Amino acid sequence: MNVVAYDPYVPQEKFDKLGVARCKTLDELLPQCDLITLHTPKTKETYGILSKEQLYKCKRGVRIVNAARGGLVNEQDLAEPSYNKAPGEQEYDNVLLHAPHCYITPHLGASTVEATAKVGQGIVELIDGALKGELVAAINMPQFSGSIEDIKPYCSLAEKIGRMYFQAEATPITKVEVRYRGELAESSGTGIITLSLMMGLLKGMGNDHVSYVNAQECMDESGIEVVETKTESIQKYNNLINVKFVTEDGRELKINGTVFGPDTEVIVSFFGYEMNCPLSNTVLALKNNDVPGVIGRIATVLGSHNINIASMHWGRKNQDGSDNPHAQAFVAIDQPVSQDIIDELSKAEGVLKVSLLELG
Repeated sequence: MNVVAYDPYVPQEKFDKLGVARCKTLDELLPQCDLITLHTPKTKETYGILSKEQLYKCKRGVRIVNAARGGLVNEQDLAEPSYNKAPGEQEYDNVLLHAPHCYITPHLGASTVEATAKVGQGIVELIDGALKGELVAAINMPQFSGSIEDIKPYCSLAEKIGRMYFQAEATPITKVEVRYRGELAESSGTGIITLSLMMGLLKGMGNDHVSYVNAQECMDESGIEVVETKTESIQKYNNLINVKFVTEDGRELKINGTVFGPDTEVIVSFFGYEMNCPLSNTVLALKNNDVPGVIGRIATVLGSHNINIASMHWGRKNQDGSDNPHAQAFVAIDQPVSQDIIDELSKAEGVLKVSLLELG
């Protein structure tokens, strides 16, 4: 199928990405098509978008599928229905009901016993999830198109990034800049992902009562500005969340992350150190001198306390010839650790700083 489309609001790069030829006007599209499908909301601009004038420009035998709302196709022009009685006497018999090659479905897809029961069950599940603080669709949250399941992994990642900051750094911040890159930049759901980031940051500040509904208000009260931007420009990954924390002394600390599949959230950069670390509920972040032997000493301390290591990832900054280069480790462990173990790790030779990141 050769696909052409008309949409005055979608940029050319979207057409190019989908491999669809762009028509500048609807009149340009109509004579080309053997099959015309409609996928628009019902507005003043789209009401009657296919009327007599447009139908005359279509191919003979064209098939028209209205996959959107009633009123986009002018029924009078399509099949010349007649309403010749007063409203109280009108039988509302539409010629389209008798027209050959015409299929009409009423707007009652959910009006069955089974569907009604499922709607009730769905409402109860949504309420249960909301009371547990989970991400659910709600009228007082940013609206977006598509499935909520598609953005849940990114919401989870963003919340973890927010939690990380105050567990790893004690300096107050005045501003958070979050940038969505790649395919994620095209999503209408980034507003909810940004709310997730706020929730994580606020929980790291000790606010246990924050939710998707009040996160923005709580952030405003904290005096921390949050700025969201998007760009499709990206390298190496399909999607990336860049978060910049601006401290009150002017420093910029960055954490970048992405999602590989529905269950793998990965940190690819932490405070300037490049890495590729899948996240777990409990992670030890260790800054150390970039010298031999540090990995062994850390593993020995954890092993002596019967702490199992799920994964270990080391990151290094671009080496600039410094006489004392540093590295950053993320050690995912299977269970929480006590402050005594953290103190012991901090005293290990070559270790400069240890932070416990509780992300679950």
